[in-house]
Amino acid sequence: MNRRMNNTGSLSRMLIPAVVIVLASAVSCFKITGGREFENLIPDKDFESILYELHLTNGLMSLPGMRTRYSDQDTTGLYVRIIEGYGYRTGQMDTTIQYYYIKKAKRLIKIYDQMLARFSEIQARVDQKY
Repeated sequence: MNRRMNNTGSLSRMLIPAVVIVLASAVSCFKITGGREFENLIPDKDFESILYELHLTNGLMSLPGMRTRYSDQDTTGLYVRIIEGYGYRTGQMDTTIQYYYIKKAKRLIKIYDQMLARFSEIQARVDQKY
């Protein structure tokens, strides 16, 4: 049980910096909208799935074995491929993150809470198996 708590804690330590980076980039990319609404947003379900895959990829790429195996891969390129794999552009992802950060911050926090729960569940299954 204690081991599971330690692994969940390490998962939290990995996810929190990722959240900070996403939110910081949203703020740094913020443009004054001049009263107009955000356009070309990624739908909620796709946005959640993309965020999940981005963070999963980020976590996997932080593992030493994965980093050396895919050292020739640029992680930014991986992120772009994930976003484009859903049929969206990186600009749309930037705009959607800005929208959630500015207009729906509580919803964005809830999305990240759900992601953390998913990652914790995966970690618990891995701990049970190994």
